[in-house]
Amino acid sequence: MRIAASFCRRHPAWAVMIAAAVMLVIPAALTPFNTKGEPREAIVALSMLMSGDWVLPVSFGADIPYKPPFLAWMIAMLSLPFGSVSELTARLPSILACMAIGATVASFVRRDMGWSGGRAFAAALLTITTVEVWRGAGACRVDMVLTAAITGACVTLYRLALYGGVGRFAGAVALMTVAVLTKGPVGMVLPCLIIAVWAIGARLGSRRFWTLAAIVAAAALLSLVIPAWWYAEAYRRGGREFLDLAMEENFGRMTGTMSYASHNNPWWYNLQTLVAGLLPYTLIPVLALFEVRRPSGSRIFRNMGRASLLAVAACVVTLVFYTIPSSKRSVYLLPIYPFIAPGLLWLWEWLAIRSPKVERLFGSLITIVAVVVAVALLAAPFQPWLSEVSLIASLLSAVAVGTVVIIARHSGPVKSTLAMIATIYTAIGIAILPPVMTAKTDRGMACTVAATAGPADPVWELITDDPLLRYYTIGFYLSDRIRQLPDEIPAGGGWLLTSPDDAAAYLAAHPGISLTPVAEKRKSCDTRRPMALYRLDNTNSIHSSDR
Repeated sequence: MRIAASFCRRHPAWAVMIAAAVMLVIPAALTPFNTKGEPREAIVALSMLMSGDWVLPVSFGADIPYKPPFLAWMIAMLSLPFGSVSELTARLPSILACMAIGATVASFVRRDMGWSGGRAFAAALLTITTVEVWRGAGACRVDMVLTAAITGACVTLYRLALYGGVGRFAGAVALMTVAVLTKGPVGMVLPCLIIAVWAIGARLGSRRFWTLAAIVAAAALLSLVIPAWWYAEAYRRGGREFLDLAMEENFGRMTGTMSYASHNNPWWYNLQTLVAGLLPYTLIPVLALFEVRRPSGSRIFRNMGRASLLAVAACVVTLVFYTIPSSKRSVYLLPIYPFIAPGLLWLWEWLAIRSPKVERLFGSLITIVAVVVAVALLAAPFQPWLSEVSLIASLLSAVAVGTVVIIARHSGPVKSTLAMIATIYTAIGIAILPPVMTAKTDRGMACTVAATAGPADPVWELITDDPLLRYYTIGFYLSDRIRQLPDEIPAGGGWLLTSPDDAAAYLAAHPGISLTPVAEKRKSCDTRRPMALYRLDNTNSIHSSDR
């Protein structure tokens, strides 16, 4: 333990990256896709490898990607050594991004805020163990990669403003380029807005401010060069369809002019999700309210260092920026978490000194959760529905949680509680999520289709209530074999994935078609509706051949 503690103090960035890898890699490999979002991103990379088109690959026979290609590029390149895209390789970019976020936080608070190595590690570990960051780090989505690029760009622009340097300028350009290639122009706009607000608050002086503005503007323009090439090449291939999609995703989402409703929520939704996403650390400011005595906001900001001011600017600008559009999701606020974590840690440490009893209440709550998790894991062998891998993972995780609880009693209050929280996440990710999500996923139906349909048989899908929705999970596990049901069914028929209601409606509208049910699932993880596999036969073509 002393060796581990010394390593964390000396090398906080490396220590938090190792902790993130331990928490995330095994769950990513064991947990199947169980939401439509993950396979939708992964199937783009799968299409890249299968078609060789790394600019605008097509999936499901006709669908072009919703997002720029950087995440798909990362997945495809990480999958090349293995020959195929798996759950692990599809989630590796998010895991690597989480590791980079942790390292950035550790570097920022140590170099720019002047904190010790131990406190830098604690701030970084707190960042990656918030519910929202932990959840996003284990998912095949663009959000963690975007957050890592934005966080790195903000810190690099901050250091560029204070110290200059060609290397920092190039780093800012590279990071904003990655951000734009991950989710569009917002990856450049948000870091520039944050550094502009910081510069105003830091009172750099008129001449220095406008010099910084020119440098940031140059970096912003250069960060658009490679994305501009990709957009031009994608437009050349996709034409009007690609242009309309790009305009809707990048501008329609911000202005509320999308052709379909997309995560429309009221303004207070962001505050609600931020409070929930910061769990379990949301309890810290709540407990601190009982100890704060009439704080002076003006004095706090007046005495705030430039690095702390950057953290405040990043939190405020990101929150306001994503409150303006009607489309709101909790993951949009992820750039707040790396910058709010040091403040939460400082408040936690202050609470431990000012009111040890109140702080111990938070630690006791976490200890109770750890004990409950350990007991639940020890009871896992008595559950017949768990696999052998899950049983072993449950027992090992229970031992790990129990060990940390015992050791934590002899450590400092903040560090011991952080260790317990990280261990709880690890145990849940390894032992609980895989069997639970295996029961939810559509992977079993994909195996049924693969075993039932011949290699050359067509496999179609029919989803009438949402023309943009697909059976993404099955499509991924079938290597992008599914196509949209055509208007004219070929003579040989094929296999159809649809809901029983859609099947009945289709039969009523097409009297020459017969559907024979083969397998059913109570609820698809993609459509959240019942789903079935049918053998589809065109009886009109059969009668025609008899004549």
